[in-house]
Amino acid sequence: MKRPHELDTENSPEVKVNKTDLILDGTRGFRKCAILMIYSGTGYYGMQKNEGFKTIEGELLSALHNAGYITREHVKNQQLIHFSRASKTDKNVSAAGQVCAAKLPIDNLSVDKINSFLPDQIRVLDVFRVTKKFNPKTACNYRIYQYLIPTFAFAPRDSLKLSDCWNYRLPSKTLSRVNELLLRYKGTHNFFNFTSGRASDDKSCVRYIMSMECGSPFLLDGCREFAVISIQGQSFMLHQIRKMIGLVIGIAKGYATEDVFEKVFKTERLDVPRAPGLGLLLDQVCFTRYNNRFCADCSHKSIDWDIMFEWMSNLNLHTFDKREYDSKASSISSSPSGSPNSAENYDDGHEVPTNTNNP
Repeated sequence: MKRPHELDTENSPEVKVNKTDLILDGTRGFRKCAILMIYSGTGYYGMQKNEGFKTIEGELLSALHNAGYITREHVKNQQLIHFSRASKTDKNVSAAGQVCAAKLPIDNLSVDKINSFLPDQIRVLDVFRVTKKFNPKTACNYRIYQYLIPTFAFAPRDSLKLSDCWNYRLPSKTLSRVNELLLRYKGTHNFFNFTSGRASDDKSCVRYIMSMECGSPFLLDGCREFAVISIQGQSFMLHQIRKMIGLVIGIAKGYATEDVFEKVFKTERLDVPRAPGLGLLLDQVCFTRYNNRFCADCSHKSIDWDIMFEWMSNLNLHTFDKREYDSKASSISSSPSGSPNSAENYDDGHEVPTNTNNP
């Protein structure tokens, strides 16, 4: 059963800021804007601003400040400009379709000027006015993620020599098997075992997955085979997608059996393997409901990713991630104990789902 969406109305929750503070801090006359952006997350500690760490939001806010659109105080206190984002991507996770929102001086904004203060791997595509109470997190209907994975991750354990890992080609039978496993996630389930820091009876662990599928393999550089796993859902928790993929890898490699699906959606804590963050891409966040409600009469500009396709193709985010895979493969090769088949290269050291309550 599909979980109800939170409505994007003029009564949607928003941080309250004293009007006097807005005048004193230079935001009088600012209007709520959507910021459409794409980025390669390689080398960044996630999307959300975190003092002392290199983050995507930190770069964006600094660029807005250097462009003269917000003050240093706004960078320190994002609540003053009502800053929000559709999704919090984790360390090394990229985005081909992220949306932020903030109150900005809309009449003076220049996308080119903002981009001139951003590193090449972060690009703002567009900035335009939205409704007063627009919050990209609650207004988003669903999110689409992609995961770029080397196909030898699905090879049975101990079946490959280190020197042969990039010669592996995914059999059609194995691809079908992987998609059968991914299909087990479709629908509404308790994903308590696919995140951390939440209780088993926490209702927020119940999430709705619309689809999850591994596409046909393809070659990069003519010799290294990869595939892309696509997943569409209303919302996701910390580590959820990586653990969903990690579990399927564990089963495909023979570290666990499909029977684990009879337990993993229940309240007993299992230690589920986690795939690396490298290769995970926020493909796009979709706002069908907002577009239909507020943009059909042309009073507001719609959030439409199709018109941004050329920009996204030019940045070629998956190429950034493939380069990082090259680096990872090299580091594995230089390790005396490393093996392309070992679970630790794909699940952070957890070989099989286990009951953490057991000794």
